[in-house]
Amino acid sequence: MRAPLNTNDFSSYLLQAQGSGADVIALANAGQDTTNAVRQANEFGVVAAGQQLAGMLVLISDIQSLGLKTTSGLQFTSAWYWDADDPSREWTRRYLDNGGTSPTFPHAALYSATRTCLRAVKQAGTDESDAVRKAMGNKPIDDFFAQGGEIRADGLLVHDMMLLKAKKPEQSDGEWDLATVQHTIPGDQAYP
Repeated sequence: MRAPLNTNDFSSYLLQAQGSGADVIALANAGQDTTNAVRQANEFGVVAAGQQLAGMLVLISDIQSLGLKTTSGLQFTSAWYWDADDPSREWTRRYLDNGGTSPTFPHAALYSATRTCLRAVKQAGTDESDAVRKAMGNKPIDDFFAQGGEIRADGLLVHDMMLLKAKKPEQSDGEWDLATVQHTIPGDQAYP
């Protein structure tokens, strides 16, 4: 079912999805539309009734703002999660030490991309785009964000993705302890 952009009331769409008998209701939206849909799905008891709710573009800040009572059980894909592994936790600690709020995957992605680009500028000895791209070559991007990632010839960064699941409130140990990594999706499967 397609809902128009900037929909405030998802009730008819959610009731149709709930009545369909589908095991998973996927939300292919973002931003306020996602948070509205998740909030209303919680009000209709979608997850409590046994269906899974899956968000295609959910940030950890969305989970935090909605709260775990509302998002518990929500599954969502992410390019990065602050608590996925030791390198991510270490980078997050340094990020927070410099006055940041808990980072989302776009924060980590932009940091990684900027650092990668600056290293290529240094290697190329210029900031001219063709020379910088050539310096990047097809070298692996192996940092806290894209471990084992590589830039394809078409310029796309390919790296592992994660399937996360929002925790139940009693499973959380803190304000940003909001999800668990359910599955790692290899880059070659995530980026066909």
